[in-house]
Formats: sequence, structure tokens, C-alpha cells
Amino acid sequence: IDMHVSGLYHAVGKTCISRYEFALRLAEKFGYDKNLVKSVTSSEKKQDAPAIIYIRVSTNNQNDHGQSPAAQLDILQRFAQLNGYNVVHSISEINSVYRSRNTRLLQFLENRAPHKILIYAVDRFSRNAAFGVEIMKQILGFGHSVLFYTEKLLLTSETCEDYAAFVDS
Repeated sequence: IDMHVSGLYHAVGKTCISRYEFALRLAEKFGYDKNLVKSVTSSEKKQDAPAIIYIRVSTNNQNDHGQSPAAQLDILQRFAQLNGYNVVHSISEINSVYRSRNTRLLQFLENRAPHKILIYAVDRFSRNAAFGVEIMKQILGFGHSVLFYTEKLLLTSETCEDYAAFVDS
């Protein structure tokens, strides 16, 4: 603010907070009246970003460890609602190991307007790092962005290399 710069800035942290909570913290940090910050539900603002939820489990025992398709869907739907995403579609792949380059997700995303893809965790996207990076590049190349809920990792075409470094670590 002191430098008189403007534009779009991305802020990240270790925890997930709502836009409302973020605005309250900004108001407090810069000495503004927090009472001027008003909470607005997604349905009231009517500006939800379109999102697609992608769910994958590769083994049946993941159902016993809180990673069932139903558990992933519930968490991602609540996250979407709290963060202004309008879930327009969900795709679930069960016992998929990404052997085919024509996954249901890729087929759905090709030639569609940009969406935010919500995925529960990096290991729910692909266990094979090299193949996962290849698929991610295709998704981002279509103009979509991907948010991994557990890792709080947002990928765009500009940050695809971050994903490659992340899965290699």
C-alpha cells in the first residue's frame, strides 16, 4: 500500500481461512475498522468460481483410512462452499492407477472453459510422479488451475514446475 502498487496478489499460508477471515485480518493489520467488513455467502454474491471435484482411490483399504470417495467428496464440497466455488461437476475414479493417458478427468476438461479443479491430496491425483506431472501439464495447458486441499497447493500454468518439485521431494 505504501508503495502504491496495484494488481492481483496471491497470498498463501499454512492454514486455510475463508475470504471473510482474511479480510478481517487485513483490516486489523492495516488499522481499518473491522466492522466495515461484511460476511457474504456465496449464493448472495453470485460470483462463484466454477469448480470440478476430482476424487480417486486406488485401493479398497483407503475406505478404512478416511480417504473413501464419500469422505473426499464431503470435505471438498464443504471447502468449495466456504471458499466461493460453484461445483459444477465431480469425477470419481475408483481403483485407477492412471495407466491410460485418456483419463476421465482429461476427457472432461479438454475444450472446456477454465475451471478450478479441487483434489483432496497429491497422492489422490497420481502415485507415479513422472506420469502425474505429465497429466498436470496437460490440465494446466487447457487453462485450468488445480488446488490440492491437503497440501494447500494451488497450481496454474505458471506454477507447474512447483508441482514437479513438490512430487519429487
